[in-house]
Amino acid sequence: MDDYNEGKDLYKNGEFNKALIKFKTAQDKNPESLDCLYALGRTFTFIEKYEESLLYYNKILDINANHLKALIGKSLSLSCLNKTIDALSIIDDSLQNSNNGYLWAIKGRLLSLTHENNSEVKNCFQKAFELCDDTPFLYYQKAKACLNELDYKKASNFYNKSIESIENSKCDLDEGIYVTKLLIMFDRGWMYSRIGDYAEALKY
Repeated sequence: MDDYNEGKDLYKNGEFNKALIKFKTAQDKNPESLDCLYALGRTFTFIEKYEESLLYYNKILDINANHLKALIGKSLSLSCLNKTIDALSIIDDSLQNSNNGYLWAIKGRLLSLTHENNSEVKNCFQKAFELCDDTPFLYYQKAKACLNELDYKKASNFYNKSIESIENSKCDLDEGIYVTKLLIMFDRGWMYSRIGDYAEALKY
């Protein structure tokens, strides 16, 4: 098995630091491999090293300015660095080029961080569901938006809907896969820890 696929197996098992070593070795051998660059960016995102993740998302976008996963990854990493306005600018620019449901869902999630216009958030998700049939991803982004608005009951409901509609074996490093059951369950458990419901958190 090559370094990239070994890293992918480690990533799927949550062994992110070990996965990074494999992905970096693979990328050293093939510096412009979009798969390797994205794997590095995504893994750094998971371990909350957002500045590092941006280095790899930017490298991807230098090669392919319309790489959807990199655009999403970059915008979310920026939002985690409290640069939500910059993140929204990236998504708005991308939407001018592509009326894409994934982008509308991310815009809705980002707008929910500003706590300014709930009707605009709702409109973004309405457009997302009209344009995109990836319901696990859309429900997950709705959950994150509800979490940003401190509506834990709705967030839990959308997390559940996302989990129910996704396949166990999917990996978000694969082509066309944007969210995994492991990620959703981790985030749902983290939400319950955040509000002090540790018994519920331990289920995940």
